[in-house]
Amino acid sequence: MARFIKHIKGFSSDELRKSVRNSYNSFAKDWDRTRQHAWYEFKFLEDKIKNGDSVLDLGCGNGRLLGFLNERKNIDYTGVDNSEELISIAKSNYPDGNFEVGNALSLPYADNSFDFVASFAVFHHIPGRKTREKFMSEISRVLKKDGEAFITVWNIYQPKYKKYMRANFFQKIYRTIIDAYNVSFGLHDAFIPFGNEKIPRYVHGFTPKEFERLSKPNFSLLEAIFSHRDKKVDNWKEAYNLCLYLRKK
Repeated sequence: MARFIKHIKGFSSDELRKSVRNSYNSFAKDWDRTRQHAWYEFKFLEDKIKNGDSVLDLGCGNGRLLGFLNERKNIDYTGVDNSEELISIAKSNYPDGNFEVGNALSLPYADNSFDFVASFAVFHHIPGRKTREKFMSEISRVLKKDGEAFITVWNIYQPKYKKYMRANFFQKIYRTIIDAYNVSFGLHDAFIPFGNEKIPRYVHGFTPKEFERLSKPNFSLLEAIFSHRDKKVDNWKEAYNLCLYLRKK
């Protein structure tokens, strides 16, 4: 995996986000092949999204959330992703869907455009505190008054990811020392590989407290959910995913 991250010289926010996009573009076909099923967390949306809602799927990947929702709701769906290859696949998978390439930090939509924003497994790919704050504020900006959002992140403190958290330890220490107030690759970050080629993806490790704190300026917390495979759990350290159900303030 090391050979894939040699080009990330400064570990800046821009470099890390570009590396994530390039990684997903490179393995988009394999990712689509292994992501045909609906995630358990999709089910949490069944009683949250209403018929007629305008829904933004932020980080839509291959578009599979649209397939899940179309079987259950009559909605006005928009999918956006920064991976050109995944958007091309989404358009092929769902020819009637509305998909486009876009930047989560500068969404190509007007203020107050959507009733609901869903974002699955995207936020943890956003490096740096200020950049994560921007991600949350953009979701708030495009939501209508009292609009709602459902955002999930991986729990990378679970056992299978611990070895990646330990890797690059000295790089993390160095980055934390030189830029303590806007760490783009710090003590709670890792590169987690995908596929046989072990292509890395930058991932930030959230605790529930940090996740909720970042949402507070723009949202009221309706529910925090910790999920493990196909069930909810009470202890977040046992969870695979951390999920927040939010309402725009």
